[in-house]
Amino acid sequence: MSRNNKLTQRIFRAFIVGVLIISPTLLVAQNRSLPILEVNPDARSMAMGNVSLMSTNRNYLYVNPSSIFYNGERYSASVNGTIFPKNDDVSGRLLYGNASAAWRFADRHAAFIGYRYLGGEKIASVADQFGTPGNEIKPLDWSFDIGYSFKINNELSAFATGSFIQSKPADKSANAVSFGVGANYRTNVKLGGMQSQLNIAARVLDIGAPIEYNSNNKYDLPTSAQASADITMPLSDINKLNIAVGSRYFFLPTDASLFTVGAGAEYTYNSLVSARMGYHYGENESSRMTLGVGLNIQFISVDAAYSIANDTDFNMIHVGLTARF
Repeated sequence: MSRNNKLTQRIFRAFIVGVLIISPTLLVAQNRSLPILEVNPDARSMAMGNVSLMSTNRNYLYVNPSSIFYNGERYSASVNGTIFPKNDDVSGRLLYGNASAAWRFADRHAAFIGYRYLGGEKIASVADQFGTPGNEIKPLDWSFDIGYSFKINNELSAFATGSFIQSKPADKSANAVSFGVGANYRTNVKLGGMQSQLNIAARVLDIGAPIEYNSNNKYDLPTSAQASADITMPLSDINKLNIAVGSRYFFLPTDASLFTVGAGAEYTYNSLVSARMGYHYGENESSRMTLGVGLNIQFISVDAAYSIANDTDFNMIHVGLTARF
């Protein structure tokens, strides 16, 4: 193997290890690539136990594309970000961000577009066998994403998503294409005399060919299956409670499978302010408690979440902003 290939492998491993060190939710990803596909993309759902598939009125592409059919707006735009803890082994700080837009048209159709970014760290490299400092390496992943959702009837809908992903762990980049499919069922139920909305959803994410950095470095995409259920209950004219449960299973690569489950609740007062709490259980010490708040002012929503790991050095901050028209 050439020295360049060895250096590329070393830098790639350093990038993955850096992500693993500061994010317990990815602790089992030693044999998985593209951590950008595993980060929760939404501050609200993160606050509710990291249940990243649920009924929503924000960030449709990355949470639940079918939810747009049950809200009044035709257009929506969201931005979200995650601030990871500082990793003392590298300079800079790992940051995650996404932006997405949604358009509902002809009543039964909706289209989505989005972009994700994961990067910000700087890793020192060496230029030769004598340890001469080389150029600073700035690993990053990004993806361009699209989606489409179709309303079959008032209760059932289906959606599909696609992504073009670029990963650049060192001076050379690799590309991958993935897609996902899902379905959503929503119905009204009566609980204790209250008319509530029950939502059940399932999807398969990140199906695609392995990403190949070079002939010796080929990695399966972190393909996963998700299922969730949530119920929204109006406690009174101005009080509302939403409870959600969900699970996710990463079945590729086969030697790095992972099962997670989460549950959370959201209390909303007068459609203005929300308080959220949840718990996310994951194998290999990736469990965490989650807290969050939300503020709705006319067509603007602001969300913030804080996830608390078993080791407080791994706590993370999540923020989001959505506009609806």
